[in-house]
Amino acid sequence: MMAPDGIGAMLRELREAADLTREEQAQVLQRAQGGKWFDPENLKRWETERRLPIPRWHQLLANGYGRPVEEIVRAVAASRRQRRLERRAAGGEGEEGTAVNRRKFLGTAGLATGGIALPGIAEARQGIDVGLSGSDAGDLAYLNGAFERHRGGYHGRSPSAVLARMRDDLNLLREVLGRPHPADARATLARTAAGIASLVAIIQHDRGDQRDSHGWFATAERAARESGDRHMLAWVLA
Repeated sequence: MMAPDGIGAMLRELREAADLTREEQAQVLQRAQGGKWFDPENLKRWETERRLPIPRWHQLLANGYGRPVEEIVRAVAASRRQRRLERRAAGGEGEEGTAVNRRKFLGTAGLATGGIALPGIAEARQGIDVGLSGSDAGDLAYLNGAFERHRGGYHGRSPSAVLARMRDDLNLLREVLGRPHPADARATLARTAAGIASLVAIIQHDRGDQRDSHGWFATAERAARESGDRHMLAWVLA
């Protein structure tokens, strides 16, 4: 689950408020760094929190999104705290004796080195954190959040505008569905797919594209049945 005040939610909300696609936002960041190419995939990783931006990106994000760099730093820290809490809840702590031995070892090492910070260590730890966290977990949490966001209604926007905003989420959903998942994660993903497909069906109906709407409803029903969630199936068939 992503932190509501984390970097993923922040970047996504700022981009959508500016009515930009990820590709368009990447061009903004590219201009902010003097025309040097910026990969839109970085935005996808950061918005879904499959990766967290390391310090070298913080100032660029601040410039590209028009926010103080302190806000970027706080949002990244919130995402990192959320990851630690989830790992702690999943794994717990080690044996007390082992923890004591670790503290003794670290205390001795601190005396030997004088506690001098080494360049690049923080970035290395962040990279290790990323490697230890499953990349799919961020995608699954993001997609579930996307379903909840989009089901909130049009909010004065046209159906076509809402559908255009869903494009990135639909592409991500297609990509994630193509990966192998444990049974429980697959069921959750199927439920989310059912919800998002139903929303697209409703939007297409409102746009007057009845044929495509029926196709999306059929996809939603198939996904809901795969998920085994009776409430979602009832919502799709309502």
